[in-house]
Amino acid sequence: MGTPRDLEQSILELSGAPDLRPLNVAELAQKLPCPPQKRPRLREALARLERGGRIARIKAGERFALPVEADLSPVRIRINRP
Repeated sequence: MGTPRDLEQSILELSGAPDLRPLNVAELAQKLPCPPQKRPRLREALARLERGGRIARIKAGERFALPVEADLSPVRIRINRP
């Protein structure tokens, strides 16, 4: 695993693989492979991708998938209170 962008790209490629179900952090770490000491970097990359709408957290927040594969539309809701 190189730069944060390389890690994000690897996550997106893995998440978009055909016939692959949504994975949790431990499963992603195993498939990438990502050693235990690098798991914080993996979680940070997942958080960046999720904030950017490029990946979605599904199934009670445990697993990650591409929004299109999960039939989700990434949107941002903004509420202004008077």
